[in-house]
Amino acid sequence: MLRAENISVLRNAVPLLDGVTTVFAPSAVTVVLGENGAGKSTLLDCLCGVRSPDEGQVTFLDEPIGIWSHRERAAQIASIGQIDGRDPGMSVAGRIGQGLVPRRGPDRLLDVAAFAQISAVAETLGVDSLLHRRLSTLSGGERRRVEVARALVDEQARVVILDEPHAGVDVRHQPKVTAALKARAAAGTTIIVSVHHLDVALALGDHFLGLKEGKVVWVSEERKGLDREALLMVFGIHASVRHERGASGILLDDDATSGAF
Repeated sequence: MLRAENISVLRNAVPLLDGVTTVFAPSAVTVVLGENGAGKSTLLDCLCGVRSPDEGQVTFLDEPIGIWSHRERAAQIASIGQIDGRDPGMSVAGRIGQGLVPRRGPDRLLDVAAFAQISAVAETLGVDSLLHRRLSTLSGGERRRVEVARALVDEQARVVILDEPHAGVDVRHQPKVTAALKARAAAGTTIIVSVHHLDVALALGDHFLGLKEGKVVWVSEERKGLDREALLMVFGIHASVRHERGASGILLDDDATSGAF
């Protein structure tokens, strides 16, 4: 299991994370929720080793991830941030293939087996027709799906951490992203995502973690745990969660502030 053990992060003496302790289970999608500035991205950066906490530690398989080399860590924990550095002249296939480098190394990146993996995940995310295009020619939503494909291309990665994987993705392709993540979780992978829209969270999440001002204020290990009380604790809004006929949605009270999300 991946664990955060009492981790805190400070910026100019202001806590971005404050004593976060939690466990992320395999074979499940954990959705991290919270308002802007709640600490979601900081937590995900710590979990994937991009950032070291000022206090506490992150462990995987009972070992601190800080003792691993960058390549060892990346082979176990695939991730995408809110903003990923990329060469705009790179091809889509090349960008997705970078997700194989930690395990295969750069010399075997474009062999037949690698391209088969790249093509398969690209088809799953609906970007297979874009493989030979340059990143600079894509829309923001297309680029985001390419980044998700990069994180998922190595099926041996045991943890996948994604900061807002649906950001900028149009409504027709959002279900492809959700389905791809749920399929990887069903195969045994630990999936951790931050999500901005609650409708996406309801469709995607198995477990939930709510952050407010850098602290964990709510945890649920079931989808229907995202309820009226949770929305008030995490977002400060008055709303109800409806589950009907296999679909779920958020119904705001008349006096609720829809701008919260």
